[in-house]
Amino acid sequence: MIQQPRPIHWLLALSLAFAVHTLAMVRLDSDRETVHRAEDPGAQSITIALAPPPKPAQPTPAPEPEPQPQPEPEPEPLESPVKTPEPEEEPEPQPEPEPQPEPEPEPEPEPKPEPEPEPEVQPEPEQIVETDESTESADEHSDQEAKRTADRQQAGATGGIQDAPPDYRTQVSAWLERHKEYPMRARRKAEQGMAMVSFTFDRDGNILDYELMRPTGHNSLDEAVEEMLEKANPLPKMPDDIAQSRMTWTLPVYFRLN
Repeated sequence: MIQQPRPIHWLLALSLAFAVHTLAMVRLDSDRETVHRAEDPGAQSITIALAPPPKPAQPTPAPEPEPQPQPEPEPEPLESPVKTPEPEEEPEPQPEPEPQPEPEPEPEPEPKPEPEPEPEVQPEPEQIVETDESTESADEHSDQEAKRTADRQQAGATGGIQDAPPDYRTQVSAWLERHKEYPMRARRKAEQGMAMVSFTFDRDGNILDYELMRPTGHNSLDEAVEEMLEKANPLPKMPDDIAQSRMTWTLPVYFRLN
């Protein structure tokens, strides 16, 4: 869309065209006067002053923006009087419940008496039949003596606990008790019991063989009996007043929680 020229532009264009034509006419007249002056030296010169070109129209100043009204301050809220809460009535203390009596612990069952180890039956010594030396020869007599000595040695080769003096029995029992350990897992489960163990040892105290004659009923305690014998090996040596070369004892082993 073509915009129409404004009136001020037309005025400027017309003024400029008028000024150009006027200047051209003035120059033309000036040239003519110069020619006439040359022809007529007595003639007077006339100077024509040209009016200055019109000033361009000043642009219309833009209207100043209207001042915007400032927002009025909001009214401050009126403080409402603070209500003091009325004190609440404290509830009456309720009586504490009476403590219930603790149940009495059940009495622990008394341990059953342990059976005493059966004493080993010792072979009866053979009765020596006295013979009339007059009816026996010297060779037969020596043979009989040798046989009797061998029989006595065979009968006393292995003795029982009753053949040991009391102080040696106490020494061996204390030695075994020192190497006995109550398994921790058995303590946690409150496992108790008594085992009967039989073991054979030589004069130097070396345990040659052992057997669990009566188990406790708990695997952990039975294993503790075997570990006790292995740790206690060798036992204290036999004293010189014991004639046997080896001994077999059967002893009880207790596991009790105090």
